[in-house]
This record gives sequence, structure tokens and C-alpha cells, in this order.
Amino acid sequence: MKQGFIILPIYEAAEGQYKGPRVYSVGRQFIGPDITAFRGQHFMFAEAKSKSHWSWGRRCNNGNGQWETGIDLNHYRSYLDLWRQLDKPSFYLFFLHKSPLPDPRDIARNSPKACPTGLFGGDLSSLWLPGVFCHIAPESQWGKGGMIYWGHKSLYTFATLEELQVNGGIQLMLKGEFHPLAKNENQP
Repeated sequence: MKQGFIILPIYEAAEGQYKGPRVYSVGRQFIGPDITAFRGQHFMFAEAKSKSHWSWGRRCNNGNGQWETGIDLNHYRSYLDLWRQLDKPSFYLFFLHKSPLPDPRDIARNSPKACPTGLFGGDLSSLWLPGVFCHIAPESQWGKGGMIYWGHKSLYTFATLEELQVNGGIQLMLKGEFHPLAKNENQP
């Protein structure tokens, strides 16, 4: 808001139906991201996921294991459809990982004893590319529609947990300090 953006959080479209936010178009509805921000003729979307910790996976990174995080595949596909329908506006996917302590099941699978914390993510313009996302777990494994996962090293570090606590979180992004190229120690 300090940079002139008007923030519009999107919540449940019909109270009590628990369908989550929706964006409507002629003959089509999309699963809506959490936030829409406007400034003049420019607008952007952001979807924010709060996670306690990463999961240790071995499907990527040549089977050597890495920290992974993900979202519902149906939601992700709807975000991509919306992004394409609107001529590819800025659309960020954020993951806030709060605990450095891995799940005990991950430790049992020989994960490191601590996992990264902070705000991670990227723009859909790069996250959908083959080789950037880690893997897709089909419906039979997770949930109604499956999941899509990204490895820690394929996501940008927007802020450490300490920076978020000290600087008031979202202020980093609104100041323009969130640009992926400004802080990309996780990029290969």
C-alpha cells in the first residue's frame, strides 16, 4: 500500500459453502488467489500458503533428497488458466515456512535435522516451466486432485523468518524488495 497498491483480499464467495475464493468470467469461474493488488492500470495476484515446515522428498534432485513444498494441483491448474486468460499478469505464489524442525517421519527418512524457514516462492511465469517444479503426485496419493511440488532450491527466498518478524512481513514486498532477482541464493 505504501507503493500505491490497493489490496483486495479475496475470501469465501458464499458464506458457509467453504469453496474458497472465486474469480468469475463469462461462462467460467476460476479458483481465486488470496490477494489481488491494483495500482493504476497494473494489477497482480498473490496466493499465500502458510506451512509449518518443508517435507523431505527423494523424487527430484537425482534421488538425493531435498526439501519440498506444494499446493493442490486443481488450484494450481486454475491459477494457470486465470493467468493465461488475463494475458499473464504478475502472479506470485508464496510459501511461508515457520518451523526449522522437520516432521519426525522425515527425520526417520534421513532428512537434515533442520529445514529452511522464511518466505519462499516465485512468479507463475517461471514456476510452471518443466524442470522448475519438482513433481506431481497424482490423485491416488494426495487429496481429490493431487498435488504439485517444488524443491527448495527452485524457489526464491523472498525473506528470512527474521526479516519478516523485524520488518513487518509484507512491507518488504510493498517496498519493491521482493523482486526475485534481488535475492536468489537458492537458484541453481
